[in-house]
Amino acid sequence: MCGACSLGRMIDRTLDELAASIRLREQSVTGLVAESLATLDEVADLNSHAWRDDDAVLSEAKDADLALARGEPTGPLHGVPISVKDWIDVAGFPCAGEDLEHRDRRPLRDASAVARLRKAGAIVIAKSNAGSLHGPARNPWDATRTAGHSSSGDAIAVATGASAVGIGSDSGGSLRFPAHCTGIATIKPTFGRVPATGHFPPVDALTDGRTVIGPLCRSAKDLRLVLSIIEGPDGIDPDVPPVSPVTAEAPRNLRIILHTDNDVTQSRDVAAMMRRVAQVLDDKGHHVTADNALEPDRALDLTQQYWDSLADNRRDSGRPLRLLEGWQAFKREAMEKMRSTDLIVSPAAPYPAPLLDGGSDTDWTYTLAASLWGFPAAVVRCGTSGDNLPLGVQVVARAWEETLATFLAETLEDALGAST
Repeated sequence: MCGACSLGRMIDRTLDELAASIRLREQSVTGLVAESLATLDEVADLNSHAWRDDDAVLSEAKDADLALARGEPTGPLHGVPISVKDWIDVAGFPCAGEDLEHRDRRPLRDASAVARLRKAGAIVIAKSNAGSLHGPARNPWDATRTAGHSSSGDAIAVATGASAVGIGSDSGGSLRFPAHCTGIATIKPTFGRVPATGHFPPVDALTDGRTVIGPLCRSAKDLRLVLSIIEGPDGIDPDVPPVSPVTAEAPRNLRIILHTDNDVTQSRDVAAMMRRVAQVLDDKGHHVTADNALEPDRALDLTQQYWDSLADNRRDSGRPLRLLEGWQAFKREAMEKMRSTDLIVSPAAPYPAPLLDGGSDTDWTYTLAASLWGFPAAVVRCGTSGDNLPLGVQVVARAWEETLATFLAETLEDALGAST
């Protein structure tokens, strides 16, 4: 384990355990939040955070302790420290969206996901660095390497124990690649499960049918709890339908595609990890087949067309229509494939965390497809490279099937999370 990841008393506890210790007054909220802020100081060289207001945060922690002392009702995350990406509004903190032009923007309202977490008792200790305005975030396992992409600041905060939950966003892998790089767990929810209200810059189905808000946690066990708090309609985001909540069901005999693509060069450590994953799936009695299910080249081509369309002001070029037709065809074919399949399992990336200046489109090899499809995709650590860097596995499910994705992610984490 990296030295930075040994900091903080939150490090080895699930959210339920941490919240219980606060509720039973085995530790004070003020003490826990002070430790979180101290951890941010200790790992300051990793450049994980964009904005802090320690006085206001400690005042909020004291109020949380007083509420407990008075016997007031508390939420499931009462006193739990969390961090939020600098693309998601938190009242009282700046939110620049990593854009110098908006450096002084200070929202008056929380994003819906943040408001729900605060109502559950969580305390926002910092806004996290998303990489462009505040410089690159460094990996706690090796500071010469990246911690991922735009949700990397939250990944660092969670990995080092500065926060128990990070709230980030993912358009093509910006939750999943940082989780892989730093050895923690995440899930990109189905597009529309979590309101995007308060994401800055704004996103919706008409302008970007990929971007979603989701959690980063120390372990897969915590993902369902956070999703259960932040999911569901808010009466503002028109893209969030009323659907069944994420549950803790334990399915058996799943039909799983193990993604294979002989054109992608995986590191030796990633390939070895996937052999261990295949063995675990077989041992658990799941039905496993192999297929190039994620079609990485096609997913990258569509994504590049989308990026080009954003930069292309010539709206009469016809490119957006051609893009949408190809995108819809890709999604329909995925839906057809998933009628006879429960889950797709792949590496989270072809290699461990690259050097700070070593990122490329191949970082997104396995993550782009699920974003284009709008499907949920979890990432959990299942191995360690020869250079002592964490390695993640991605679990993709059908739309609205986060229960299946988190179940298998937890199964793999239990079996392989400490692998070396």
